Amino acid sequence: MAGRFANTTGLPECHACNAGRFQHTTGATTCTACTRGSYCEQGASAALPCSSGRFGSSKGVTSDDQCTLCWPGHSCGTGATQPAPCAAGSVANASGFSSCAPCAAGTLQGSAGATACEACGLGVYCPLGSSAALSCPAGRFGNASGLEAAGECHACPAGSFCSTGAQQPEQCSAGTAQNETAQGSCGKCAAGTFQKAAGQTACVGCEAGAYCAEGASAALPCPSGRYQNVTLLEQGIAMTSADECVICDVGHFCSTGAPQQTACSPGTVQ
Repeated sequence: MAGRFANTTGLPECHACNAGRFQHTTGATTCTACTRGSYCEQGASAALPCSSGRFGSSKGVTSDDQCTLCWPGHSCGTGATQPAPCAAGSVANASGFSSCAPCAAGTLQGSAGATACEACGLGVYCPLGSSAALSCPAGRFGNASGLEAAGECHACPAGSFCSTGAQQPEQCSAGTAQNETAQGSCGKCAAGTFQKAAGQTACVGCEAGAYCAEGASAALPCPSGRYQNVTLLEQGIAMTSADECVICDVGHFCSTGAPQQTACSPGTVQ
């Protein structure tokens, strides 16, 4: 019968296979060593797989208890011959795991065979089972660790911008502005406007007697001998350079930043 053998003639009965060996056929003269990943008790007619959470790396194991407990940082399915390292994004924090646990949302693990996950850092978020942190999208920032989703990154306030992976909002620089929230950049002040302060939501119109190029952080005065071009202003055309300031007429003078020319007083000429 299976699980037994007779290796000599004249035996009154067959011998049971020793523990660590098996025989699945009848009429056998020997038993076979139990295969790796399994165990065989005395009289076994088949090798039984090591239970999940254990492994058998050698032949001839005699009981499930003799199958080795799976190592921390690894998993062992039923009948395992070797532990399998936990994949990145999962861990096993003790021995005897049949499967590795995914890293909780807000944590990550970038290496295989790990026993613990790490907290997600600043400017990033980590969904369930993360092997790498994902950057907060442009227009949002992450000023706390352990964020679980992009929606937990905060919207950048107006007057500032947030590049991808930002940990804090950055104020719009002078010469730029942003009037909306959750933006990844600030816009340059249009020609004919300026903004001297940082962190602003709007630019202001150029001052009298001055011109403002695109992105101006200050209104620059028309140079001496020139004055503001009222005709351009009336037509809604921005003055963007000193050349657009009008040259003073004969018999007039213009000091720096003059909004209009001034006639020479009696007794003087120009």
